[in-house]
Amino acid sequence: MPASVSVYPHALRLMQNGTIDVDSDTLKLALVTASYVYSVAHVFFSDITNEITGTGYTAGGTTISGVTLTTTLADAWATPWTAATVYTAGQVIRPSSANGYLYQCVVGGTSHATTEPTWSTTRGINNTDGTVTWLNIGRSVTVFDCANASWSNATISASGAILYEDTGVASTSGLILYNDFGEVKNSSDAT
Repeated sequence: MPASVSVYPHALRLMQNGTIDVDSDTLKLALVTASYVYSVAHVFFSDITNEITGTGYTAGGTTISGVTLTTTLADAWATPWTAATVYTAGQVIRPSSANGYLYQCVVGGTSHATTEPTWSTTRGINNTDGTVTWLNIGRSVTVFDCANASWSNATISASGAILYEDTGVASTSGLILYNDFGEVKNSSDAT
């Protein structure tokens, strides 16, 4: 199974109302076992089950540093659409003649052999293109980046990581995203 990242839907609401401020709040990364099941109903760290245990790992995870957010407008980001091209789910493109919007492949396939779709300029609307379905995802992309988290001399097995805002109280620490590694990652007395 390939790795994937899922944003907790409540994270967007918590960021919009100022409960979570990724620029200034303490953010942590916690590791979970293969038994953890992502749910859109999870809102706070207290909703998380199956956090890993092991030598060199502290419950609640580790604080991350070096957080940056970079927003790029649609016309300056992504590769342009091309005819007769195989696209896979998750890829993001912009029209060959930029229109101020980005489109994410939600059903993989091959784009039309000669004709580019008439792109919808309404966010959330699907566009059919050969055997590909594109979703209008908006006018810009914001990239979240941070320093890599690590655990020294750790003997652990993890299948995923959860990024969250740490308030010091699990029932008020808002979840941001879940990174499913797609496989079990093991460490034996290593970083």
